[in-house]
Amino acid sequence: MVFAQTEVPVFAMLSLWIGNGFGYGLGVMLVMLMFQQYCPREVLGTVTSTGRSLQLLLMIIAPLLGGALSNVTSIEFVFLCSGMTAIGLGIFTRMVPISRTPSAH
Repeated sequence: MVFAQTEVPVFAMLSLWIGNGFGYGLGVMLVMLMFQQYCPREVLGTVTSTGRSLQLLLMIIAPLLGGALSNVTSIEFVFLCSGMTAIGLGIFTRMVPISRTPSAH
C-alpha cells in the first residue's frame, strides 16, 4: 500500500497475519508429508531434520539479508525481490515433475 499512499486497517493486518501463520503451518506440514512419502525409510530422519533445519535457518537469515539489501536499495525493491522469488519458486515447483523412482547414478 506504499504506492497507493493508503492505510491498511488494523483488522486487515490482523487477518493477513493470521492467514500467514496458517499458511506457514500448512506449508511446513505438507513438506514433512512429502518427505515421508518420497524418502526411503533409512534416510527419512536425516532428510527430515536437514529440511527442518534449513527452514529455520532461512527464517533467521532472510530478514537479515532483506535488511542489508534495504540499506543498499529501497524497501520497495526488497519486497519486489521477495515476491518475485516466491512466485518464481512456486512456478518452478509446479513445472518440475515428482519422480517416485530414484535415478541411477
